[in-house]
Amino acid sequence: MSDQQFVSKNWDNTRGLPVNTVFSVLKDETGFLWAATEEGLVRFDGKNFRNYNQESVPEIVSPMFYDLSKSTSGGVWAANANAIVHAYGNQIDVFEARDFVEGTWLTSISEDGRGNVWAGTHDGDLIVLTDGEIQLAAGWESKNKGSIMTLQRVSDGLLIGTRTGLHKYNFDSGDIQEIPDFSGYEIRAVAESSDGNIWAGTRNSGILHQVQDSVVVIDDSKGLANNQVNVLRLTDGGRIWAGMGSGGVQLITNQEIVTLREIEFGYNEVNDIYISDSGNVWLSATGYGIIQMIPADIRMLREEDGLSNEITLAIYQDQNGVVWTGTAGAGVNRIENGEISHITPEAGIAHGVVLGIYGVDDYIYFGTGYGVYRYNPQLNEIDRTFTTDDGLAGNVVQAIYQDSRDNVWITSRNGGIHRLYNHTDLERVEVPESYENAEFISILEDSNGDMWFSTTSTGILKLDRDDNATGYSIHHGPSSEMVLSLYEDPEGSIWAGTNEGLLVLENGAFRLFNRSHGLQFNGIFRMIEDDHGYLWTSGNFGIQRMKIDDLLALKHDETGEKRINVRLFDTSDGMANHEVNGGVFPAGWKMEEGEIWFPTMQGIAIINPVSFAETDEDIDVHISSMQFGENEFSVHDNISIPPGVHNLEIHYVSFDFKKPHTINYSFRIRELGNDWQQAGNRSVAYFTTLNPGSYTFEVKAEQFGVESEMASLSFDVEPFFYQTRLFTALLLTGLFMAGYFVHLFYANSRQGKELKKEIGEKTKEIQERNWLLESLLKDLENQNKVLKDVAWVQSHELRGPLSKILGMIDVIKNYENYDSIQKDKDQLLDEIDSAAKNLDEIIRKLIANIDEFEIEGEV
Repeated sequence: MSDQQFVSKNWDNTRGLPVNTVFSVLKDETGFLWAATEEGLVRFDGKNFRNYNQESVPEIVSPMFYDLSKSTSGGVWAANANAIVHAYGNQIDVFEARDFVEGTWLTSISEDGRGNVWAGTHDGDLIVLTDGEIQLAAGWESKNKGSIMTLQRVSDGLLIGTRTGLHKYNFDSGDIQEIPDFSGYEIRAVAESSDGNIWAGTRNSGILHQVQDSVVVIDDSKGLANNQVNVLRLTDGGRIWAGMGSGGVQLITNQEIVTLREIEFGYNEVNDIYISDSGNVWLSATGYGIIQMIPADIRMLREEDGLSNEITLAIYQDQNGVVWTGTAGAGVNRIENGEISHITPEAGIAHGVVLGIYGVDDYIYFGTGYGVYRYNPQLNEIDRTFTTDDGLAGNVVQAIYQDSRDNVWITSRNGGIHRLYNHTDLERVEVPESYENAEFISILEDSNGDMWFSTTSTGILKLDRDDNATGYSIHHGPSSEMVLSLYEDPEGSIWAGTNEGLLVLENGAFRLFNRSHGLQFNGIFRMIEDDHGYLWTSGNFGIQRMKIDDLLALKHDETGEKRINVRLFDTSDGMANHEVNGGVFPAGWKMEEGEIWFPTMQGIAIINPVSFAETDEDIDVHISSMQFGENEFSVHDNISIPPGVHNLEIHYVSFDFKKPHTINYSFRIRELGNDWQQAGNRSVAYFTTLNPGSYTFEVKAEQFGVESEMASLSFDVEPFFYQTRLFTALLLTGLFMAGYFVHLFYANSRQGKELKKEIGEKTKEIQERNWLLESLLKDLENQNKVLKDVAWVQSHELRGPLSKILGMIDVIKNYENYDSIQKDKDQLLDEIDSAAKNLDEIIRKLIANIDEFEIEGEV
């Protein structure tokens, strides 16, 4: 197994990837992680995936991407099935290569650093992109070479791995030559060491290492999981990472092959490996998506390392450097010089649950639920037991401690505080009545030699050198009565770890500090000061670290508004389980060499504070894009938002692939005010209906109290015409002119006051005449109406009966000449009479209308 432990994290199609098969993975200089998949080119920022394929980029014809290479101009180059693609931020440029890959596809890609991008095909052709133009590589013959499996830029050229061997393109001469030592091998991966030697991974022959004039073969007979090696990556420390065709990842160092226990053979086929500058390792795999392997900040000791039981309770290191750890049912682990041995229940520890451990002289004492066991390391046996029969107040013993005056203290339930003399005699210390049934669980000796005892239900009890007792009840204070741990700061103040946070005792009163003051969690099981000015505290949610100077400043703050920077360590830092155990003593220990060990539910968490001394990691923030509608802009664009856009969003990110959920953002638009809007963990800001103008968006990130530099994005919101300055100027000009003429009118009105009166009189006279004219005009209109009626009667109503009379008279006169008349003369005379009467009636009505008009005219 490797001494270096890693934290493994996986992303697949259930966590944002479009598919589970990823051929290549790479990070760009900005911080984005890119992945080549069967369903597109994927970008990942730690929280969100974005896929570029034929749907989002019409120029991309095929969604198949096979390989990635860094671009010296920024971003990455990607080998699409039939195109060379450059991705930088949100900009995707596609260089069509279908004329060169008809019936085949691009398999690999590499930039040579001289402005050329090389790509190999499945049929063995080699093409090169130069100044936006693609052509076949000069001097390359694909015949009998088979597929190009890999392209790798090296110090003086380009290594070209094929199904039949390895070739090298020399940048200076332009020649392409075969490297004889690798002839006949299918080369799937290649790398060059700092001394110029070549490492090659093959299809079925393991790893080939060129050393001077010979080749060393490393295969399954020497420890490889199998002989198919898909990828090789060399680190500055001389380690070689090998991604296997099946069997995951192996490390090769000093000819030793190590299998990483974090992944072992869980991942079937590893296609690519990317190692970041920070040492994080990224794997792309067939069927498993993307795997991140982070060097663990916390090293775990577990059953596979030799522990008898992973549920660890008390931890103690004796004067000889031997570490003793209690377990929940398997007795005690003894760790010496890296070797682990066990003191099992069969050795005499009833039920094997060990709550407390402490060494006195040559003995090690174990506190259990069945009394105290004295263990003799020289005889390797338990030689004495102490129970209630020997004077213990109760058999449940959780704390044992030897003070600076060599007093050995043993605490138990039922109010038991005892001193042990000569390893044989127990003396029970008298306690106040309120503590007679207390359960004492931790012990502290302060700088004055006073002894402090914490309880599960009665607060804290202090005994001075003369056994004078002082009780500190916190029942009416800010916390419950349970105190799990005690700590004295450099200024002599006593701190208590409780389920509600940290309590500090000053002037007989407690003050509470919790998450609102910067703590990552409130329940404090153990507090340990390291040698670098930090306090480490444990709890159910992991381990947190804070500067002691910050803690002192918090103690002296009178405003109640101060917050401190506290860093959280949990499973993302290497813990197998973030739940640390408490209620035992000691619930953690600082070793003589400075390491800090904490007991957890799944082994022992080991911290080396040297690794973190003054290494608060910087945090940055990056604005990735602005979007509205179907439009998207990057920070490199001159952004102008057209009139009428009511909704826009700005995306930003702080790259943390380890704990992205612990990052909080705040933003503002400077022109709208100085107050920052708290966005929490949300990495997008939304805005609606911004007025026309120029704006600057600003965002910053915060993690564990550490704040980033500010990132900004400037943009303009264009106005409608009626919102422009020109429109405003025209409007103001119009208003001015109107005002001018109004002013001019009223100025002239003073000269016309007399004229106004005369005009009024004339106007009245004109109005009276106008009324008369209107009356006359109405009469004329009525006369005209009557005349029109008369004319109509004359032309229509009178003509009917009159024409009938005239016609009948003519018939009578010439009666003898009309043979067809069927009426006699009397009948004709009757009709003439009827028509005459009708005519008379019409004339009467006409005369009546004329008389009525004359009467109205007279009136």
